[in-house]
Amino acid sequence: MADRSIIIDYPTYRSLNALSLITFPLKLAIEGDTRTYTTFRNTTIQRAFARHGFHARTADRQFVIPMGLHRAVNGLPFMQKIENALRRLGITKLLGNPVLIRFDRAE
Repeated sequence: MADRSIIIDYPTYRSLNALSLITFPLKLAIEGDTRTYTTFRNTTIQRAFARHGFHARTADRQFVIPMGLHRAVNGLPFMQKIENALRRLGITKLLGNPVLIRFDRAE
């Protein structure tokens, strides 16, 4: 059990992942070897940690463009430029995925 802090990342529905089941065939076509995964609501994660005495301290959303597309173009610099532009416009803060979040034990 963590004494003070826990850091996790998770896929969230508040992103293009909301379409993940519908777009899975496209993901499979792009990546070839892939699998489905569980996507979470932010409140579900926060409530689960709160039950164990932790509260969210910081959260950082990672990417707007699905990782499958990043992999398909092998992380080309133009993809980084697009992600940087989305970050500057505030889109990543709203729709970025996965969420990297730190939980601290409540005092």
